[in-house]
Amino acid sequence: MRSRPGLACGLLAAVAVAVADLSCTGCDPSLLARVQVDPGSLSRCVVLVVTGQDGGRGETDPIGADAGQVLLIAVFQGALGPRVTLQAHGYSTPDCAAPPDERSEQRTVSFDPGTISTHDLTLRAEGACNDAVDGDGDGLMDCADPACAASPSCADGGTDGGTDGGTATVFPYPPSNFSPSSIAMPETGLIISCDAGYDTGTRTGWLCGAPPPPTYVLDGGAAGPLVLLAVNNLVITSAGQWHITGPHPLVVAVYGSATLAGPLLAAASGTTGGPGSSQPGCPGAGGTGLDGGTGGGGGGGAGYGRPGAPGSRSALGGGPGAPGGDAGAPFGTPELIPLRGGCAGGPGGVHVNSPLEGGGGGGAIQLSAAGTLQVSSVITAPGGGGRGGTTTSNNGGGGGGSGGAILLEARQVSFDTLARVTANGGAGASGCDDTTSQNGEDGRIDGPIPAPGGGGTVTPGGDGGAGTIDATPGYEYPGGALFGGGGGGGAVGRIRVNASERCIFQGVSASEVFSPPATSIRAGDAGCP
Repeated sequence: MRSRPGLACGLLAAVAVAVADLSCTGCDPSLLARVQVDPGSLSRCVVLVVTGQDGGRGETDPIGADAGQVLLIAVFQGALGPRVTLQAHGYSTPDCAAPPDERSEQRTVSFDPGTISTHDLTLRAEGACNDAVDGDGDGLMDCADPACAASPSCADGGTDGGTDGGTATVFPYPPSNFSPSSIAMPETGLIISCDAGYDTGTRTGWLCGAPPPPTYVLDGGAAGPLVLLAVNNLVITSAGQWHITGPHPLVVAVYGSATLAGPLLAAASGTTGGPGSSQPGCPGAGGTGLDGGTGGGGGGGAGYGRPGAPGSRSALGGGPGAPGGDAGAPFGTPELIPLRGGCAGGPGGVHVNSPLEGGGGGGAIQLSAAGTLQVSSVITAPGGGGRGGTTTSNNGGGGGGSGGAILLEARQVSFDTLARVTANGGAGASGCDDTTSQNGEDGRIDGPIPAPGGGGTVTPGGDGGAGTIDATPGYEYPGGALFGGGGGGGAVGRIRVNASERCIFQGVSASEVFSPPATSIRAGDAGCP
């Protein structure tokens, strides 16, 4: 496999194959993917994408194909877990070098020791160009799909609201936080097929060898400047991921369509916030735990979409103890106008040495596509976990940072079984008791699962918020010994989905995709009908 060697090997492209032909050094042959290339398909090259439950993924080397052919591809378990998801990507180019033109359905299957099971996948053509259906699964519907360029129904722009070959000349809806009329039409698209990055402070980054797109700095009002990248089309391949960092929120204006098969990350990491987060005077910042003579209170968890949780009081030999930091308050609006990231958790109260810092806030990212947006990976902006301490103090643990902001806009937005859009809160750290305490975990990226608070002492930190579950306070020890208080958990951030026509959930529910639940301009809100 190209991106994670050893997960699948032994490519066999034939109509039939004997089990004895399946061999791979260090691998156990486990299953076959049988890929049918329909007679009307454009695919002349095929890649099988294999994704594990832990998010690990890989791709086979390119396999030549003809219309009407059946390919048998052997998949070996290797380092993958017991269940994987299979999807075939088809390309009209013979070397699989361009973005996929067709994608098969996805199959989630289990490895069964001692047997070799076969699972069918089909690459199909787009079909009708005026039926509001993405027939070939490439994220481009009807006239937005280059496969429909020659269709009479697309000769005058068809049903795509003024598009030509997949590139929108005008956004068919008013996007949030920027005006398309003030931005020059971009001439090139962006393909992320590697581990890419972009910093909104320096406005530079590694984009898999591509030149940086046109960049604009916009007035974000009270939230400060916004950085906008303008591209013709956007593709994050299953082998790519895009990390966004820096002091400002990022807006990606896509004047065509966007396909996200790899992660888009605006996450905090420990005390380092995501893009556009933890600004001075952040409205939801967690409060600082107070200092005590023999122990400090835990830092408060930050708020955003929901309130954070307070830090706990320290235990002071039977006395009143030092109070923990206040919980951060919720702030902002569901519309995410202006766009701003989450806030930092409060530092723990000091006994000796330096305070234990709170986790950073999750970042803020907006993706506005004039055409379609297809999501089959992770888009995430979690808060960071608060910091724990060492054996030299009874300091309070740091509070967790709140999740950030994710705003998705398109004419049509589609989510499949692997899509996860998350802005969960970071957890609080445990308080010190002259033994090593633990950091709170960063917010989870893979669904509505709370990040656990730091442990290792009798005053654990609180859990971060996730889904519809609120953050929890740091634990307060009821006895009379000398302990710092636990930091409070950070709250969830905010998620907004604006689809001018409709949302589609393919084999997955909105409650599985979004954490916390999304709001929307649509009447069905998070369900986005």
